[in-house]
Amino acid sequence: PNVPYYIDANVKLTQSIAILRYLGRKHGLVARDETGLVRQDLVEQQLLDYRTGFYQIVHNKDNFESTKAKYITETLPQQLDQLSKFLGSHQWFVGQTLTYVDFLAYETLDWIRVLSAETVKKYHNLVQYLDRFENLPQINAYLKKCKDCESTTVMVYPAILDISQKGKGIGIDYYDIHPEYQKGNTVDKAFDVALIKLETEFHFSRPTANGPPYRTANSICLPVRDIRNEREEYARVAGFG
Repeated sequence: PNVPYYIDANVKLTQSIAILRYLGRKHGLVARDETGLVRQDLVEQQLLDYRTGFYQIVHNKDNFESTKAKYITETLPQQLDQLSKFLGSHQWFVGQTLTYVDFLAYETLDWIRVLSAETVKKYHNLVQYLDRFENLPQINAYLKKCKDCESTTVMVYPAILDISQKGKGIGIDYYDIHPEYQKGNTVDKAFDVALIKLETEFHFSRPTANGPPYRTANSICLPVRDIRNEREEYARVAGFG
């Protein structure tokens, strides 16, 4: 199947929005009247348009800085104006009911916040919205899990085949760890590797300033629960692309 995919008994789905809608219906995270359904459909499609534009910016490797600057000064204020006015004084984008589109909205706004936090801060109701979402009990618990193993001292080393390059690594922005990792006081080897977001990107198979292309990268093997990684901890993984 395509990625992402979702399997729930006899239900087999691909396409991220189809999965999101299904989970919304299954868990009662959908609008409950026609007015709410109209708002739900509208904001979903509007967010998808925003996300498409965002993708075009961040994947523009040749002109990223110039397109980013134009996006922040010209496009982003218009989009955030629209979202801010649509949200108004409501708790959630459909009204007073949390729905699946709020998960889509939070993710989109969080991406934008990473790109231009100062722009997002100008819209007080959107900032309050982000805080409100992050303080939902289940979301708050999940975010805390990500922080349990967070450490700004950990480095990821492209091309660490030469150990003498230690100290020239890339810092980690945050961890996204498997929920099963938190269940015990010792590492379950099936879940002790974290997905990580780097502070700076690098590319496999592309010539570097120091010479040949990167062929390997170091991911993080998590230590015992609640113990922070040390700078020396690393695990080599192969990659390309």
